[in-house]
Amino acid sequence: MPPRPDLNALTPAQRTTLVNLMLTYLTDAVVATHTTIIHDDIHIFTGHRAYIEDLEAYLQIQGGGQFVPLPKWDPATQIPPEFNVVRAEDDGTPRPPLVNLNPNRPPPEFAPPAVCNFTDGNVLGDTVNPWHGDVHVTVGGTMGFFSIASAAPIFWCWHGYVDGIYDDWLACQAPPTGWMSLGGILTSKPAVGRNADGRLEVFARGTDNALYHIWQTAPNNGWSDWGGLGGILVADPAVGQNADGRLEVFARGTDNALYHIWQTAPNNGWSDWGGLGGILVADPAVGQNADGRLEAFGTGTDGALYHIWQTAPNNGWSDWEGLGGIMMSVAAVGQNADGRLEVFVQGDLNDLEHRWQTAPGGGWN
Repeated sequence: MPPRPDLNALTPAQRTTLVNLMLTYLTDAVVATHTTIIHDDIHIFTGHRAYIEDLEAYLQIQGGGQFVPLPKWDPATQIPPEFNVVRAEDDGTPRPPLVNLNPNRPPPEFAPPAVCNFTDGNVLGDTVNPWHGDVHVTVGGTMGFFSIASAAPIFWCWHGYVDGIYDDWLACQAPPTGWMSLGGILTSKPAVGRNADGRLEVFARGTDNALYHIWQTAPNNGWSDWGGLGGILVADPAVGQNADGRLEVFARGTDNALYHIWQTAPNNGWSDWGGLGGILVADPAVGQNADGRLEAFGTGTDGALYHIWQTAPNNGWSDWEGLGGIMMSVAAVGQNADGRLEVFVQGDLNDLEHRWQTAPGGGWN
């Protein structure tokens, strides 16, 4: 992510435009979401980062892309006058105004290279937290109340500054072996898809069991921040590419049914989650038929392999159908040179077993 600009370096006109967009965004529901963020250990960074990313997505949609990444505000400096404002409740009830516009609270020990002395993100988060809380209390008013702090637009730029500390720390953690961190906190294996324009996109479950993704900002180069796609996943996601190039992600929900979410246009935009039914006891695998139709595979409660497929390229789904067998692993699927799908599993004798289409697009041996 490019460095966040300094809020005080923007012109008054730019700050006015930004704050007006933010005031429109800050509904009661958005404000209340702040109370769900874990403020301990490394989650003080990751939780607020995801919160800011939702605002940044809104700014992009509303024509405020020049304010992405969101500018940061250093609490050692004065709050700009344009940001001496608080969003009222949805019914017009005012919230407490800010009290101290010049808190003078510089960070104690978090500027590089000092931040690199923290080898554990949880320790860094717990060290930052008291100072973080002191800034809230010192500014006062709405900023001093945990339940409504994010109704103040300066809250967001303040946490942009905190996010910068996290970025500086992540840069220190880059391993010397050539591996580079893409951030995030994953609780599942990642799944990787290729966008229609060639950009890679990675999907994984986060600590709240929702689906998150990160993508190349240009083919072969550069990565976005992590973005949330919602849902409640119980294990690893799987991703496929539709005939028109749109990515589609599949995962088991809390009821063990199969759910999916898909790009609404090639390279961009996402639908809501939709259910495909079934009762799976293992994670899904996804393949693309010779004619472009996606086909998903999963293990049923009887240990057999089941599948469900698009009835037309890009659209519509069949009912579930059994393919037999006794699965001891998650299925893996590949496409033969002539377009026939072939599925591989660990069998009940711990051997490798496979089953394949007898013709491209349909029929199984």
